[in-house]
Amino acid sequence: MAAAGWPERLTEAHMVADARSIALYAEITRDFNPLHLDADFAAKTPFGKPIAHGTMSLALVWEAVRATFGDAAMPGEAEIRFSAPVPVDARITARGRCIDDEAGRYAFEVVREDDVVALSGTMTVMRKGDGATA
Repeated sequence: MAAAGWPERLTEAHMVADARSIALYAEITRDFNPLHLDADFAAKTPFGKPIAHGTMSLALVWEAVRATFGDAAMPGEAEIRFSAPVPVDARITARGRCIDDEAGRYAFEVVREDDVVALSGTMTVMRKGDGATA
């Protein structure tokens, strides 16, 4: 644990971005872009097959925060960079490390199984009692 009580690393979160998960995510977010859902459409794009919603990868980061802190914390201010697509059926992992133990600031990334970083950034984690409303 860091001096201010922040874990050095976030608990890793994993998922497979399979077609069913992508379709369920589309239902929740109401984002029915054919790039995510229509294999024939996606085959004609530079990606060649459907890709997961970028925010689906981001949700995995929030899952890592929840796995680390439970209900005691939530993601706060974040800077995010989407850098590579997550193709259908790819296994992805969200992970992070504390970079400022005074402020509870973490660097995070979502990495595909081929070691390509799909998303990265930094965020401040807010804990209950520190101004968080979680």
